Amino acid sequence: MKEAAHRRVLKEGIKYLGRIYWHAALATLVGEDVLVRAVPSYRAPDELEVYFGEQWRCTAFALDSAKGLALPRSAVTEAQRHQRETARRRIAKAKARAKEASPPQADQRPARRRVAPTPPDLSAPPSLSARPPDFFDFLLAQQMRKDSSHDS
Repeated sequence: MKEAAHRRVLKEGIKYLGRIYWHAALATLVGEDVLVRAVPSYRAPDELEVYFGEQWRCTAFALDSAKGLALPRSAVTEAQRHQRETARRRIAKAKARAKEASPPQADQRPARRRVAPTPPDLSAPPSLSARPPDFFDFLLAQQMRKDSSHDS
């Protein structure tokens, strides 16, 4: 019996139990959630079976395994090129769908004109009654009470 777990395919591969697993077929699945199955073991396995949409896709191998270390650089370069092409196609499709879904610019409401705020009138002194009382007003009232009590 094999252990199963869901993982997201990252640009560099699949992270599982502290190791990174890779296969050229994963390039088209970047950003997707896949089901990985491995033989139960006390340590992370060297290979994972990868399933996407109920279908087996590939047997990914750990990059630090013997097979991963023997991988020629040209294979990785080719897979990266394929990965970029797939990403560009996805982006182009998404842009086309977004363009179809959004109405043309001419049908949208006209942009609102900005109205400059009117500057405050600084020629007239501020009205004392217009402002709320503050600590200075309290002290002034206290002083006036003291003065009126001394006058009597």
